[in-house]
Amino acid sequence: MAQSTVDEVVRITDSMGYEIDPQERARYSILPGYEGFILARFSIRGDRYYLRITHQREGRRLAEDILLSRGQFEAYRNQIVVIDQATRDRRQKEAATEVQKEGRFRMATDAFLYGSWLYGPGATILFEMEGNRAAGVQLLTVGGSFVAALSATRDYRLGYGRSNLIRWGNYAGTLYGLGIPVFFHSGSQKAYVGSAMLCTPLGGLLAYRLSSHRHFDKGETDLISTGGLVGGLYGLIIPFLIDIDDLEEPTQDRIHVASAMLGVPAGILATTRLIRHKPINRGRAHLITLGGIVGGYYGASIVRLAGVDGDRHPRPYVWSVALGLPVGTYFAYRLTDREEYTLGRSRLISVGAYAGALFGTGVVLAAGVEEIESHIMASVLGSATGIWFTHEVTRGWGEQVGSRFELRMPAQNRVIVSLPSPAQLLSFGILTRHHPSSSECAPLELLRISF
Repeated sequence: MAQSTVDEVVRITDSMGYEIDPQERARYSILPGYEGFILARFSIRGDRYYLRITHQREGRRLAEDILLSRGQFEAYRNQIVVIDQATRDRRQKEAATEVQKEGRFRMATDAFLYGSWLYGPGATILFEMEGNRAAGVQLLTVGGSFVAALSATRDYRLGYGRSNLIRWGNYAGTLYGLGIPVFFHSGSQKAYVGSAMLCTPLGGLLAYRLSSHRHFDKGETDLISTGGLVGGLYGLIIPFLIDIDDLEEPTQDRIHVASAMLGVPAGILATTRLIRHKPINRGRAHLITLGGIVGGYYGASIVRLAGVDGDRHPRPYVWSVALGLPVGTYFAYRLTDREEYTLGRSRLISVGAYAGALFGTGVVLAAGVEEIESHIMASVLGSATGIWFTHEVTRGWGEQVGSRFELRMPAQNRVIVSLPSPAQLLSFGILTRHHPSSSECAPLELLRISF
């Protein structure tokens, strides 16, 4: 009776499997010297490893068995594993590069703007320059800032998320720089300018360091930056709510500035903790921010409908906004967790809120009703209706408005719709609060359509 031996065919790697074909042999540059190579596989018999190579020579198909030590087998395997890892790393790096290139435009334009309004004028103030010399230094600073930014971002790999955090870190640094001299009762313009010029890059550097440990999604960073802004606003209003009017004015100023400085990192930290590991894109982040603004507006409207005089009793209004904002944010977060919201759809829903409020107020005015309470109620109901209506008629609509995807559209079909962000509307509301006269208000662009 014939005797037989049974070998166990060894799996080489997960990517290659049990056999090496001619394409894999060429890819990994292994097993040289076999011009008519057909197939190779590794097997184990007892404690011995064998390499069987099937190849063709002079019209004959040959099978060659080579005895290997375990170390030689592992050397072949490691060679394949190393090449696989290098290929994966290269592909990941190339894919990441396309994503990480985003954000360079805004970083460069921010440098240009900082050179225009801070570092250029600031240099002339610090060195007491005047006339043509001062103008020349300012122009050189503006152009130099832009050139330096372009040179520094030539191999840009930060991506939109980290770029957004660094930009807002710069803004926070500027505000901190303007606030620090308040603690020292400084009335010198040089102190404010020099402090802002020094703290601006420090804020950006701090944001760069703190965001280097992981990837940040676009919607996540939009909410984090908004959280910092809201935290600063809460810091400003808390001293007002606890009533520090009995203190001296310089002391009040220091308390307001210190509270705002503490509010910014508190808002950032709280937002980061709350949204970590949650699927929030830019569209949903936009709606969550809108929900906070609508909640604050509804809170103030309720107080006004209750008949509270804002001139004599302003604190109930501030309390209502402070309480309504997180309530609106929470409801917006909960109501947007079951659908996909692109940035374009979310911006249309925002327009629906504004349009609904205007329409509701217009109905009351057209009916000849003059009571302010009726106007407020109509705007509240109209905005809610506008949000609901726009949400329903845009369901399933996935146009990417205001994002990089519109660049892939044919030029003749490209339509770009630009709308004000909730942060811009909030800033506009603050300006109108301090400058009630329409002639003193800064203009606000509500809608821009580019063809």
